[in-house]
Amino acid sequence: MLKKRNIDYVLLEEDRIGDGISKNTTAFLTINHDYLYNQMIGDIGLSKAKEYISLNQNAILEYKKLSSLYDFDFKECSNIIFSSYDSELLSKEKYALELLGVNVNEVDSIPLDIKFHKGLEIRSQATIHPLKFIKCISENLNIYEHTRIEEVFNRIAYTKNHKISFNKIVIATNYPIINRFGFY
Repeated sequence: MLKKRNIDYVLLEEDRIGDGISKNTTAFLTINHDYLYNQMIGDIGLSKAKEYISLNQNAILEYKKLSSLYDFDFKECSNIIFSSYDSELLSKEKYALELLGVNVNEVDSIPLDIKFHKGLEIRSQATIHPLKFIKCISENLNIYEHTRIEEVFNRIAYTKNHKISFNKIVIATNYPIINRFGFY
């Protein structure tokens, strides 16, 4: 996206792109990440919860657009959360999702051999092949593999052998390299 917008950038990767968590992900693109919206509405309000859902849904749509340019096995599917015992929790989550404008269907079976009480299905979610996706989008980018950032201080990222000055930095990692206020 930065290259497309003619923004000067560099991507540093400690190991190799696609290693670590990226190769082990389910690559399931969904607005629904477990039971969270009932709690979210209570904690941060309806407006922020709607914003969160909107950002997630827009991301799925962006992947769908990219799938017309690249082959990374984009496939629309449903997301189902279910409970073996707590139908009250599911009912609260269903109410919260409907309050947020999400079309939710109750289901009593899934295509797995798992017994459960009740489930909630959200359609128009998706899966991708994460390594195919990374391969497609990373061609001809300014990527430096085997380049670990050791420290960030005063708009300079320090690696073992280099100093990289920046105006803005995005740290996208499974584990924060700099876990202090303002960076995580």
